[in-house]
Amino acid sequence: GEYWVATYGGGVARLNLNIPAGEGSTRSRFTAYEVSGDPAANRVRVLRRDRAGQLWVGTEGGLFLLEERNSEVRFRLMELGLASHPDDLVPVWALLEDREGSLWIDTSVGLMRRLRDGRISHILGYSFADNPAVRSLLEDGDGKIWLGQKAALIVLRPDAASARVARQFTSAEGLIGERVRAMFRSTDGRIWIGTSACLNELDGERFRSYGEVQGVQGGSINALAEDSDGNLWVGTDHGGALRIAQKGFVSFKAADFPSH
Repeated sequence: GEYWVATYGGGVARLNLNIPAGEGSTRSRFTAYEVSGDPAANRVRVLRRDRAGQLWVGTEGGLFLLEERNSEVRFRLMELGLASHPDDLVPVWALLEDREGSLWIDTSVGLMRRLRDGRISHILGYSFADNPAVRSLLEDGDGKIWLGQKAALIVLRPDAASARVARQFTSAEGLIGERVRAMFRSTDGRIWIGTSACLNELDGERFRSYGEVQGVQGGSINALAEDSDGNLWVGTDHGGALRIAQKGFVSFKAADFPSH
């Protein structure tokens, strides 16, 4: 009955659906929490709840862990182990918990993995000039880690201490779009890639693309999810939400949803 919502500038909000909605209600369903006194930390880029129930908060001012005791909510800044970059000056763009319980953290200065015992392993380093701007991470059925970059996908094969590049996909394999915005692995094993141009589906070794001609409208694909019936939901920049069912695409606009 509760959802945590990331905001850009307002910290984190908790949505409590157990509170009655409507004009007669005296309580708001939303409770806003400041992550830190630093404005950058209240520009939240990603939320990730791990298997232990902990909520990780990736912000433009570092990585935080939500701690709640006796109804008091606070956010603890986590150490990233970067000697040349203070923890509160490292923007965090994407988070992923893998099957081993490690937390993969993509930042403006590199990709790192936080092991279950708290140790940090630095996987890839970025310079300002070649920052690949990873905005999404994915674990596939074989345990490999996918990084969505500006115009490419990097597939890593992790081991106990590090990871090596196992594969790279670009436009040569049919990937369309200047920037990867979202990735999702559906229950049937298919991998879907949302880019700034269209929706891509990995079909073996190559990608099949879905754009306006196929019914996917709205520009950039920013979010991908699957419902209990196996339908794929696609969030777009300005085309609303799309549902990909076995019979094809169904589009939804804001007016199709309840106002509260």
